[in-house]
Amino acid sequence: MKIGSVLFILGLIAFGAVSCLDTAESVFTFQDDYLGAAGFPKLFGGILIALCAIELIRMLIASGGVADDDTRLTGRIYMAIAISCLYVLGFSYLGFIAATIPYLILMSLVFVHFDLTNIKGIIMYAVIVTLVTKGFFTVFRVYLPDTLFI
Repeated sequence: MKIGSVLFILGLIAFGAVSCLDTAESVFTFQDDYLGAAGFPKLFGGILIALCAIELIRMLIASGGVADDDTRLTGRIYMAIAISCLYVLGFSYLGFIAATIPYLILMSLVFVHFDLTNIKGIIMYAVIVTLVTKGFFTVFRVYLPDTLFI
């Protein structure tokens, strides 16, 4: 098993923990059709922690140990973890659209080695994914916190 894979899963577990701890309201607001702004990140974070823990255990059992990995990949993983943590922390202040578009652009750039030749495609991808996700949240009545921006 590669050390980068282990670091990535540990980063996702940390991201899940930040998602669970960042909201201050009660977990769920029990209404007929309302998950609650504080309930969704906690639900997502809890599921993410559980799935990553299962995958980490499976990887450790299957491989029998941890091997050294490419340092360039490890650096990108640390950058992705840092960007994700900043996204979770800034989400409640900036708003879904204002936080998600730059997040998706930065994550895309991290994983394409900061190749700016297709920046228009990356921006279009970020805008379309954000707007489609916002549409799904609206349709399924997953309300997001009131923020400074949209």
